[in-house]
Amino acid sequence: MRPAAPHQRPPAERLEAAACLGWLGRLLALALLAVLAVGIPASLGSPAQAATAAVAPTGVPTTTLTELPSASAFEAQAKLIPKLRQFYGGSGAVRGLVPILILMVGPIKVIPAFLRLTARASEPMRRRIAWNGFLLSTATVLVLALFGYRLLVNFNIPLTAILASAGLVMVLVALRLVMAEYGNDGVFGDHPHGHGDGLESSLALPPPENPGLDLVVQPLVFPIILTPYGLAVVITLAALVRELEGSPATLIAILLVIMVLNLLAMLFARPILAVIRPRVLQMLGLILGIIQLALGIGLLFTALEVQALAIQELLR
Repeated sequence: MRPAAPHQRPPAERLEAAACLGWLGRLLALALLAVLAVGIPASLGSPAQAATAAVAPTGVPTTTLTELPSASAFEAQAKLIPKLRQFYGGSGAVRGLVPILILMVGPIKVIPAFLRLTARASEPMRRRIAWNGFLLSTATVLVLALFGYRLLVNFNIPLTAILASAGLVMVLVALRLVMAEYGNDGVFGDHPHGHGDGLESSLALPPPENPGLDLVVQPLVFPIILTPYGLAVVITLAALVRELEGSPATLIAILLVIMVLNLLAMLFARPILAVIRPRVLQMLGLILGIIQLALGIGLLFTALEVQALAIQELLR
C-alpha cells in the first residue's frame, strides 16, 4: 500500500504566500536604499579628501586639517547652478519639472505595455497587477525624492556624472525608439517592428501565457514605469530642487500626481485604447522620442557646462 501523499497547500494559498514574500523583498530593498542614503557617516569624507589628508605634511596642525571644508563633489558643483541659470536668464524652473517628469515616468508609455503584459489576465488579476505596480513605483520614487540628495553626497557622485549618465541613457533609448520606425532593415534590428523601445514594439511582442504578480517588479515597474534615465532624473531633481527655486514638497506632490495618472492609465487602459487608436499612440511616442533625444543631448551639454564652470573656479 502506497504511503499517503503529504499535505500540499492549495494553489491560491501558494500564490498569496509568494505575494507576501515578494512584498517583503521589495520593502527590504527600499529599506536598504534608505540605509545607503543616510547611513554612511559624513565624517568619512570623500576619497579625494582622504587622499589629501593621507599625504598632508606632518608639520600641518591637526586642527587645520579637520577644519578644511568637507563639501562633496556634488555639493561643490551644485553651487554653480545659479550662475548657469543666471547666464541663461532663468527664473522659476519648477513649472519646467512637470513636462520633464511626465515624459520620464509618466503614463504615455505605460498604456500599451500594460495591455500587452495583461492581455491574457483576468480582470481581478489585471487590477491587482496595476495596484501593486502603482504602490511599488510610488514607494520607489518617494524614497529617491527624499534621499536622492544624500545618495549623491554620501557616494561623492559629481553633478556632472549623474547628468551625463542620465543624458547618455536617454539618448541611446531615444535613438532606438526613433530608428525603430524605419522599416525592416533598421539600425537596431531586422524585426518588422524594430525590437526597439517604441510603443509599437511593446504591442507587437507576444503577451505572457499566465500573467501574475511576478510581472510587477520586472518588467512593469522596472523598466516600463520607472525607466533607468527616469530614476536618474528624479534623483538629480530631488538634489537640485532648491537650486531651481522649488521645494522637496513640490517635487513629491508632482511625483504623486504622476503616479496616480499611471495607476489610472493601467486601470483604464482598454477604454483608453478604444478611443485612442494604437497608431495614434505610436505617432505620439515617436514625437516624444524626438523630444527625449533633445532632452538627453541637453543634459549632456549641461554636464559639460557645469564641468567648464568647475574648471574655471579651480583656475581662479
